[in-house]
Amino acid sequence: MSGLYTVNVTANGCTSSFSTGFNFIVTGINSPSLNRKITIFPGPVRDYLYIKYSGNDGSFEVSLFDISGKKLFENGRFNTTYQLDLRKYNAGPYIVQIISTRNREQIQKLIIKL
Repeated sequence: MSGLYTVNVTANGCTSSFSTGFNFIVTGINSPSLNRKITIFPGPVRDYLYIKYSGNDGSFEVSLFDISGKKLFENGRFNTTYQLDLRKYNAGPYIVQIISTRNREQIQKLIIKL
């Protein structure tokens, strides 16, 4: 659940002060049925990431985020397969978001670029 979280610890009768607040925001919940039908490869990736949908009547949007949540790419659209060019991005972790344009189900996957 999204919210501002703090922690305090009680041990041996002593209680600490509350920690600095940490704002946690849920950005999406993976759809289990969509997750089974989407394949993302290779992992880790060097140049191109491939996305394949094995179901019927797919229509999807693809976005790419850096690990801090900054959107780097959007508007990738596909029905069954998609090739995402990652050559211009530095090595490191990224998040690929795939959203069904039919029912807004989504999945997010962590990928590693070498």
